Amino acid sequence: MVGNANPVSGPFFNHSAPEPTGVVGVLAPQSSSLLGLVSVIAPVIVTGNVVVAVSSYARPLPAVTFAEVLATSDVPGGVVNLLTGDAAVLGPWLAAHMDVNAIDLAGVAGSPELATEPGGRRGRQPQAGTTRAGCRAGLDRRARALADDRVRGDEDGVAPDRDLSHRRRTYVWLMGTCLVLIVLAWNVVRLFSVPLAVGMSVVAAVIPPVAVILANRGSRGGDG
Repeated sequence: MVGNANPVSGPFFNHSAPEPTGVVGVLAPQSSSLLGLVSVIAPVIVTGNVVVAVSSYARPLPAVTFAEVLATSDVPGGVVNLLTGDAAVLGPWLAAHMDVNAIDLAGVAGSPELATEPGGRRGRQPQAGTTRAGCRAGLDRRARALADDRVRGDEDGVAPDRDLSHRRRTYVWLMGTCLVLIVLAWNVVRLFSVPLAVGMSVVAAVIPPVAVILANRGSRGGDG
């Protein structure tokens, strides 16, 4: 790991020393946000490499904040490059890019769509350092599966994008109603009836958890 002087039977020296790989693409664990991202980025940069990391698709906000921290830190610019998006979409581009010298599939190693060896045989999970062709083949399959799911959603009238937009509108409408009830209760209604103002406040207190439940219902993996 750190190099060594190797014993040789001759009048010369033999040394082994680690060398940086270059640009390493990393697909961060999808079930974790900050900890999973840091755990795959740190080994890459401490060995002298440049990393292009794809953050968790369901939890991208910690990665965005982490990128802002790195931008104002002592880490040289361009060493850590963070992308937000679906690994099934961005993965094939990383695997096919000729300037990417290695790719780490730690974040999608548990995906059944990627459980294929470079030679095409099933039964083994992908490992870091898998060949470029094997990486892209598995990620392409996952991208096609995702596209098929979206097409089926459109056919059923429940497209993911439209459903997400509807849930967001529902959340905003309910929270707006909550705010209006509180303002009216303690600025207008209390002047005429305090019990009615208290009742409106109770209703307003129930609205936020209901709004959260409705906004998260049907989201991927239980995440909003």
